[in-house]
Amino acid sequence: MIATGLRAAANALSEMFTQQFADQATLNKPLGDLGDKLDALDTTHDAANRQVVAQSVQLIGQIIRQMNETLTQRLQQATPSTGPTTQP
Repeated sequence: MIATGLRAAANALSEMFTQQFADQATLNKPLGDLGDKLDALDTTHDAANRQVVAQSVQLIGQIIRQMNETLTQRLQQATPSTGPTTQP
């Protein structure tokens, strides 16, 4: 059941990447690493499986942080800066 949830999260992140973040090459590696970890869930058991789960959760967090940073930058660029106004 945990693997199913992790795969669903990975699929959602992959879809978001395709639709909103395709220009962010820095996301390619963590998304690829996440796919590799999820593949490893099928072949690992016991303690090794728990470690792969933990690593997958860490990668998901890293990907979300990077996406959040990108969105923050986009928002800052889209918002006109309003400097202090001076009156004559």
